[in-house]
Amino acid sequence: ELHALLILQTCKFNVPKAVDMMKTAVRERVRRLPIAEEDVLPDLKNGFIYWHGRDRKCRPCLVIRLERLGEMATDKERAVRVVMFALEYALRFAMVPGRVENWVVIIDLANITRLISPLKFGSMASTAAAIATTLEKVYCGRMVWLKIVNMPGGLARIVNGLIPAEKKEKVSFPTDVAAELLEQMEPHQLESRYGGTAPDLAPDQTYPFRFFKNPRGKAALLKEHPTDSLSSGKGEPEDFSMHESTQLVFHEGLLWDDSSAEARARWLEHAKVSSLTPDSASALSEFQQPQELVQPCRDMERWLTLVNPTAVTSSYTRRMTEQDGGLDIR
Repeated sequence: ELHALLILQTCKFNVPKAVDMMKTAVRERVRRLPIAEEDVLPDLKNGFIYWHGRDRKCRPCLVIRLERLGEMATDKERAVRVVMFALEYALRFAMVPGRVENWVVIIDLANITRLISPLKFGSMASTAAAIATTLEKVYCGRMVWLKIVNMPGGLARIVNGLIPAEKKEKVSFPTDVAAELLEQMEPHQLESRYGGTAPDLAPDQTYPFRFFKNPRGKAALLKEHPTDSLSSGKGEPEDFSMHESTQLVFHEGLLWDDSSAEARARWLEHAKVSSLTPDSASALSEFQQPQELVQPCRDMERWLTLVNPTAVTSSYTRRMTEQDGGLDIR
């Protein structure tokens, strides 16, 4: 239900197409999830797919390096499982419903011709199709842009022909990779091979996935958020994992379904005490009859209080105990 509107939007409200996509998403997710880290760890260490930094709108950047597929090039199931693990990771740990709900993608085709073998072309095509289905249907509506870099000249026409017409506006083939990517991302969010200042990662360095401070760069300096009040009892947010404070409902988000009074009752009260952007808070205020002012979440103190005050208090108490000498944490 939560993803119904997203799927309909992706399918441009073509209901039969949306139903088909829903069936595909449910089938693939039920068939393969949950996926344990230990089951895909060797393939994650190949560095074929990994998260590295965010763009200036805080959307996580997925890097896919096809030359590192290795044995997965002819093993569709292994390839799809590691892709799904990476995408599920982002949904759980890299997204914030209502604020950051999308990702961006870099597909690196450097040295791809080494993988192309006439004897294995059929199985490789099957693997590529399965990965494409996972990205386009199982996790539809998430990709904002896709940059295909380091593409051999002979493959340009073939690759371009495989991109659906409705997706072409999101896909580009940069000739100056660094210039185009740096329009979207801060240098420290990108590996040096893509024009950034972060070190290039060897395959076994790509997992755990890497995220860095200040993806917004100078834009983040234009607006200051009050943090002094945090010292009054909550502690600085960097002192503990923010994931300790969140629950499932936070990561799932809410579908503001206004189709009936019953549907509205399922989400309205919870939405009022959610971490809302100014625009969302304004829309919710106007939506209610009679109108009731809903406050947006503009600082970390309010975010911590709204999301899970019990978990925050528990974490703060534990840290204070450690600082008072209850534990030797040297």
